[in-house]
Amino acid sequence: MTRAQDLLPTQKIKKTLSKILGLSFAIIHSTTLALPAWKRTCLTYKLLERLIPRDSSTVYRRAVDAITAEKSLKLRKFELDEQEWKILSDLLTVLRMYKAVTLAFSTNSISTIANGDKALHPAVCAATEFAKNCLNKYWFNADDYDVYRIAMILHPGMKLKYFRKATWAGEDYIQLECNLTGSEPAGMSTAGL
Repeated sequence: MTRAQDLLPTQKIKKTLSKILGLSFAIIHSTTLALPAWKRTCLTYKLLERLIPRDSSTVYRRAVDAITAEKSLKLRKFELDEQEWKILSDLLTVLRMYKAVTLAFSTNSISTIANGDKALHPAVCAATEFAKNCLNKYWFNADDYDVYRIAMILHPGMKLKYFRKATWAGEDYIQLECNLTGSEPAGMSTAGL
């Protein structure tokens, strides 16, 4: 597959996101027509008045459908079909997974993202796979760069803990890492490591 073929399914995601972002932009910048109509619609459906609908695939769907169906507002071009709502719903699911993983990694717990849920829209699966391959390309090479290893040693929260926790080729390897930064593992500068 060529890069263009890899990106083809993501065009559906891009189109869907442009519609929902375009709708938000149109509402925000139409202070006399669309914005008051949006506020009324949110009130009708007992929703918080958010200028950019969050969780649009579930909570705000009825409001978005109602406001894009109103002909006088000229927002029909932002109307979403069933497939686009499915894409938004699946994208929300994937982004929640990424958020959970990000929060998990920021608290030093071990977590991974599943290889993909076949129940998700194919465009979302393709975009996730593309992102995963792109990230893996960089992560697999990161440990080979002295700059990365030096940054890990100099990081106030990591220092040599990262290398010891990952059991990197024993203390000889850790000594090599210390030589990169000019520090001594037994010295005062790394006593708390």
